[in-house]
Amino acid sequence: MSNIDFSELHHELAREFYFYADQRGRSYLDSIMEMYWISRGPVLASCASDLNGSKYLVTTDDASQLPDLVRKGLMAAEHVIIRHDGFLPVGSGIRAISCPDDFVGFGKLDWLERHSELLHTRGHKGVPCFRSHPPANEFAPFVEWLCGDGRQWFEKGNVTYAPVLPPGQVEAGLLNEGVNIAAAFTEKQIIPQNDKLINPKTAAALARLKIPHLKGVNADLLAELKLSEPEAFNAFRNHLQLLLSGISQDISTPAFNQQIEKLSVELEDKVR
Repeated sequence: MSNIDFSELHHELAREFYFYADQRGRSYLDSIMEMYWISRGPVLASCASDLNGSKYLVTTDDASQLPDLVRKGLMAAEHVIIRHDGFLPVGSGIRAISCPDDFVGFGKLDWLERHSELLHTRGHKGVPCFRSHPPANEFAPFVEWLCGDGRQWFEKGNVTYAPVLPPGQVEAGLLNEGVNIAAAFTEKQIIPQNDKLINPKTAAALARLKIPHLKGVNADLLAELKLSEPEAFNAFRNHLQLLLSGISQDISTPAFNQQIEKLSVELEDKVR
């Protein structure tokens, strides 16, 4: 899949989303959102999972957390994928697909038409997705964020909102039943934010570690910094991985929290 530019698809999806928001108005956008996520949700998630570089999986039901979570995630990875934690899709059933079902009002994207044969011959599959999405009132604050402060991140290709991805609690529940769907995420270089789907010690540490980030920085400035200081960002990520791999304390002991606090201070000092 290396010769397929999924960033092109991501930009096309963003352009389509804001066409409805800008040209038709927010009221129209709100009226089609349920159909939109049925059609575009799986392909958004699949596209994001195949973008180059590592992806940080943010898990939250609180849209007010997104400004900090996105900036922290972009310190640890090249792209941030946003999913829910407890908000459940309306329907049931999980599938792993790359192209959404078509329906009246939403045709296939030009990008998919151009690459469909290659995708088919390569046997491309996306990450596991639900066939539906959470109720509109639950994801409405996330759409509001995408049309406001989150627009810069979506348009620049830094962020994907994927409400059709299995929520964090669903994935953890599946794991307790012996069904581990984390392999699909790991294969796509997606780093979970705060669940038990990777090494429990690493996941717990990653969730509690205070990752330094540039508060208030916009997408243009962050992109400029990454281009001008690639060695610094790579060094930060390598150091973060080194810290996580060196955690020795048991997660059920107070010593674990003490070690995380110590590592957080060390990481902030390192960044300075």
